[in-house]
Amino acid sequence: MSQRTKTWPLLLVLLLLVGIVDRPLVVWILVRILVFGTAGPGMRALAWHIMMRLREDAVIAPSADARRTLARIFHRHGREAGLLAFGAADTHIHSVVVSSRETAGEFARRVEITLQYHLKPHTGFAPAHLKPIRDMWHLENALHYVLRQRQRHRLRMDPFHDGTCLPDLLGLRVGFPGVQAQVEAHLSRFRRESLHTYLAPSSLSSGLTVPEIQALVRSPNRQAVFLEAGLSAFAGRSTRCADRVRAKGAAAQALTPVLSQKHIAELLGTSPGHLRRLRRRTSPALRRATLRQIQLRAAAAPPPETI
Repeated sequence: MSQRTKTWPLLLVLLLLVGIVDRPLVVWILVRILVFGTAGPGMRALAWHIMMRLREDAVIAPSADARRTLARIFHRHGREAGLLAFGAADTHIHSVVVSSRETAGEFARRVEITLQYHLKPHTGFAPAHLKPIRDMWHLENALHYVLRQRQRHRLRMDPFHDGTCLPDLLGLRVGFPGVQAQVEAHLSRFRRESLHTYLAPSSLSSGLTVPEIQALVRSPNRQAVFLEAGLSAFAGRSTRCADRVRAKGAAAQALTPVLSQKHIAELLGTSPGHLRRLRRRTSPALRRATLRQIQLRAAAAPPPETI
């Protein structure tokens, strides 16, 4: 017998015992019992929408490095918690986990502790707010809500979405397959193309062209631009030498179809010989992710000057 069927006798008894015409609160409780099978919060939830913020409003992850650290932390603790989505605004972070209430609460606690340790905000985190998600329609809406925080709050920071799971869902970041697996398992009608609206138009074309990267090549900080594209492709740390080497190799692979090896070596601040060794260490998936990261930056760059 289903939970709803079991609640019918209780509903009938309550209807007989109380006059409900002028008792809207009673009506609400009875409807909740009938629809959800219980009047208590937290039961029959498909997933949980979690919101974390500091006790005093402040930017949680002010730099690209900090936002990549935030992404690694969410992925690390989200593996066992059913992490489906996460996205950082400036002063708060939203996430969705497909799990029990207890697992969701423990996930939030561990994430906040780890963020506190690595990002060292000036104050601690307030208790996380958890909201139940009841059905698949609500779950998909929650996913989009989490990912559109930058547009919703009209933020200029994080233009390449390092502090969200959008790169994982669109092939812009490798090494963290858990979110994609959760989306495929729980949102059977979800279409990845619906996420393209959060990026610059035509920023994920099939390949790079010379006009696309002209603005990046002429940029005074061009070496940093291509290095950051490589780091974003695997949530690397600019302060870690091994990550910088890996990012340069990935950028070199992505640029090879468009530029000469000598030109690429100059852009990345290395020698052609060293460049060949770097390229051999790059996986095809990382090359594709880095290519897309460069395309994002090319779409965001001002057009080259014309005569």
